[in-house]
Amino acid sequence: MRDYFLSRSLFSPFQGVRLPPSLFIYFKVLPLTGVPMTKKVVIELDDADYERIVSFKRVFDAIMEEETSLNDYFTTILAVGYDSMLSDVMPQEREILVEMLKAINRKDPQFFTDFMVNMLKRSEERAEKLKEKVRSETVRYIS
Repeated sequence: MRDYFLSRSLFSPFQGVRLPPSLFIYFKVLPLTGVPMTKKVVIELDDADYERIVSFKRVFDAIMEEETSLNDYFTTILAVGYDSMLSDVMPQEREILVEMLKAINRKDPQFFTDFMVNMLKRSEERAEKLKEKVRSETVRYIS
């Protein structure tokens, strides 16, 4: 469970008012221990960057086909940016990735095993969805 809260200041939640270039973002996450945590990140943007990012929200909303909250928009920017940076630093060579997985297994076998089981289940689910799609398209062409 993740609960993200974006506010104009510590005491004044965003309610349709334009946020200033200095944003306060609070992340409340429920970690594996079950104890809620709150994290605060302060992002300072100059006026030009702020205008560019907030203006682009209209494009984001058009893609999403609904008006999203500014909080969800900034959360998405952070998540996509993080994923992009992570992809950039990940090695592309298969041998290096295999060695990384082996190292993770040596360091934390329980985590590695849980991770692999989860990934294999997700792969099976994707394969099953693809089979269903092929079946439905085949039936459509045969009918």
